[in-house]
Amino acid sequence: MPTQLSQNYKSLLQSHFKSLDESTLAPLISDNLLCPNPVVLPKALIFEFQQVTKAFFALRSDPLYISRYESELNTLGLKDPGNNSLFMSYDFHLSSDSKPKLVEINTNAAFLTLGHYLYKAHGLSSGLDFKIEDLKECFLNELRLQGKDTSKPDVLIVDENPNEQKLFLEFLIVQELLQSFGWRCSIDDVANYEKYTADIVYNRYTDFYLQNPVAQKMRRDFLDRTTCFTPNPFEYFLLADKQRMIDWTDDSFWTATTLSADSVQRIRNVFPKTISFKPELKEEIWTQRKNLFFKPKNSFGSKQSYKGASISKKVFEDVANENFLAQELLPAPEILMETPDGSQNFKFDLRCYAYRDQLQLVIARVYQGQVTNLKTKWGGFAPVKWI
Repeated sequence: MPTQLSQNYKSLLQSHFKSLDESTLAPLISDNLLCPNPVVLPKALIFEFQQVTKAFFALRSDPLYISRYESELNTLGLKDPGNNSLFMSYDFHLSSDSKPKLVEINTNAAFLTLGHYLYKAHGLSSGLDFKIEDLKECFLNELRLQGKDTSKPDVLIVDENPNEQKLFLEFLIVQELLQSFGWRCSIDDVANYEKYTADIVYNRYTDFYLQNPVAQKMRRDFLDRTTCFTPNPFEYFLLADKQRMIDWTDDSFWTATTLSADSVQRIRNVFPKTISFKPELKEEIWTQRKNLFFKPKNSFGSKQSYKGASISKKVFEDVANENFLAQELLPAPEILMETPDGSQNFKFDLRCYAYRDQLQLVIARVYQGQVTNLKTKWGGFAPVKWI
């Protein structure tokens, strides 16, 4: 990672967050976290991302859409908590003609706050009106949607071994930001949840339905609305569970919503055909594998994801079950960048952060290889230079 960018970024964070001294920041800004170059894209894409965000939120808010899943929601024991999800994202590739193509929806997306300051470190405009202070109103709105007191919220940030997470730095930034509003904010392991009586939980734990034994108290508090969880299992079910992409592939699905024709078309224009592994489709899927990408229905961070063109027969046999899906292959766009090692080709995807129907920030993730993993030299998170 270039020393100048790293130092500029650390200095910028230190100027805004007094708890982040050099000894704290040094181990948290790892090699390959920050790409030295921005990704240059046409500004018109911002409008497209905004419209897609609005269309998906309209779908998620459609009573007919929710009612069609009544049985599944009952089976999972889920109820509408009233609120939505902070820190969520729509992740895109770009087609050969620079059109957005949805890779997945993520209700547990990292790097929003860090990305805000990355734009500043590069001296670039994000092209959007979002300011870091806007998170105050977002948190308060989540509480209002549950009818809770907003005078002085007590916030808990939870994850599994939070201080061992790659982006623990973001937890520290959110904590100090919320404390600057006069709020209480703690960070702790999910196993210690019962020690707290928070008004709102910023939930980064990746047991998305809170089904693990360690999360049972969290689940009860979520279902009883004792505590406001953001993100939460209900929002995950409606938008981020990959089974929804299978549902959206079915033409008949769209006849049972109240969405406008324009919103339906915007959604259908961006999402890839997605099918569930079924025994009767196994041979057909194997034959078509070079045009497919395989991933688990409930996963995060590209875990157990496979490009069909390179999957072995043995691995295919292992994943050929209904816990996996096969998705139309959407090749990541490529970009030529100048690095201290010379000109190199990189791939990138675009993470579009949103709250409800409002786009907040667009960040590129630059990499080489099959998936984004923050292991590529000169890769990592990058701002977009809009032209």
